[in-house]
Amino acid sequence: MRKQRIRRLESLAEQLDASEPPPPRRLQTAQDVIDLLHEQIEALRASIRRVFGEPGSPRDPCIAGDRRRAGRDEPA
Repeated sequence: MRKQRIRRLESLAEQLDASEPPPPRRLQTAQDVIDLLHEQIEALRASIRRVFGEPGSPRDPCIAGDRRRAGRDEPA
């Protein structure tokens, strides 16, 4: 299950890489790097929400995995 999630996240990251990248900018301070990382995390989260829906929704892979382990394959 974790390998599948990792593959999906990698696929999403590749899709983000294929989109129009923002213009390069100079990272002069540690705060600049932190800000950039926060922006990248938010972009990845937005991409995940587009694919899987909001956390807790039937499309959420964590929820779907819990249902399969409980023996319920269909959405609740």
